[in-house]
Amino acid sequence: MLKKHLKKIVSLVLVTMMAIGMSITAIAAEPYQNELEAVMDTSLADSGQVTHYDTYTSNSEYGVDYTWTVPAKTGYYYVAYTITDYDNATSGSGVTTTALSNRTGHAWNFNFSDSVSGKSLPMPPANYAKGATTTRPSNLDDTYYNTYTANTGVTLNRSLYDVHHIRPLAYGGSNAYSNLIHLPKATHTQVTSWWAGY
Repeated sequence: MLKKHLKKIVSLVLVTMMAIGMSITAIAAEPYQNELEAVMDTSLADSGQVTHYDTYTSNSEYGVDYTWTVPAKTGYYYVAYTITDYDNATSGSGVTTTALSNRTGHAWNFNFSDSVSGKSLPMPPANYAKGATTTRPSNLDDTYYNTYTANTGVTLNRSLYDVHHIRPLAYGGSNAYSNLIHLPKATHTQVTSWWAGY
């Protein structure tokens, strides 16, 4: 949560990522009106490109939620904002934290690391093109677990995990060991569901 305090203690809070955009709450210490100007941008993780969507100017009232929308597209989203207190001739600017959201508005909030192998589930880029270059072999799980044991000397309990493609096959991923990770079954179900809305 990012807060910017002005003389009237006005703050901007990134509340949630929704299917059609982001929700911003403007909170004032007193029920005075202050003009709120925000720019909604999105950037792709790999290229660093920024797309400017629109600039909104509105009066921010006490305890009111303001929602601005962006296209239903997977991206790294943040809000750049300026809050002006006209009563005291002061203003403040900043940006919220960046969040990855898929086209259905679900944020990426998955974390998994394996201390034995050093493998971890990374946050993906937002610009994968759809298109499979290979298929999943029937013996993939055996190959992964055998390689894991050979590399670490540890035998995993297969009943607890699913073998997951870090970059999905549907988006050009491979069956290489470096592109695979074992995830707890419940986590794998959630991650797979997120990718369905990529």
